[in-house]
Amino acid sequence: MFRWLSTFFYSPTFDSYEAAGCIFTNGIHVLAGLQKKKGAHILSGFGGSKRYGETYTRTALREAIEELLEVDVTDSLLVTVELRVKPSQTYLRGSYVLLQYTFDDLEEILRLIEPFCRHTHLYTFYPYSVIDLVVNRQKTQGEVSTLSLLPLNPTMQISKDFLGDLRAMH
Repeated sequence: MFRWLSTFFYSPTFDSYEAAGCIFTNGIHVLAGLQKKKGAHILSGFGGSKRYGETYTRTALREAIEELLEVDVTDSLLVTVELRVKPSQTYLRGSYVLLQYTFDDLEEILRLIEPFCRHTHLYTFYPYSVIDLVVNRQKTQGEVSTLSLLPLNPTMQISKDFLGDLRAMH
């Protein structure tokens, strides 16, 4: 009961966020990553916990770039992206801030960060498009192993038969 009462009197704000992330969409599809969490493979977006002194925008961008390319993200890289590419929407979900970008925005981000990130081990050549990110990604044991495009449909489910097909192939 105390937990319920505390949420009644305390409502998270953008200033008190704990984590942030980015979602990339063209209005039809959404970019997702496969992560291993607690032994399960989970399709997820791109985000994570804030670092001391970070704004939610920098947290979201840092986490997304780290997970997409497995590179160290510098402050100068984040400033460059933050000043040049603005999210189309910003959502507060509890203490999580979600920044929505378009696929065109993601491709602009990839162009802007290329001088900082061109030596990612995940690609034999630097990805400049969403298709390059998904199709040309090398297998990795990192935080996000593979990327995929999913329908932008919050009620989507995966067929048990299709999961059986995937298990048979594995």
